[in-house]
Amino acid sequence: MVHGEHSTRRVRGTVQEVLPVVGLAYVQADGCGTWAITKSTRGVGLDGLQEGQRVEMVVEDHTRFSLVREYAAIL
Repeated sequence: MVHGEHSTRRVRGTVQEVLPVVGLAYVQADGCGTWAITKSTRGVGLDGLQEGQRVEMVVEDHTRFSLVREYAAIL
């Protein structure tokens, strides 16, 4: 497997929906779309998220895709 170059950025947003049985949570980012957090994403865990909660995500941008690498609640 060849790893291409990537960059990271911080994105803040609001949790819109948490689906712990499915292993997903959706976050509406401030000004840049909706992101998915999975049960495998580093962070507090899906059980620690609630709708309406603010989070900061580290998004990793690749040539063909971007993904949430980790997240944390904003207090």
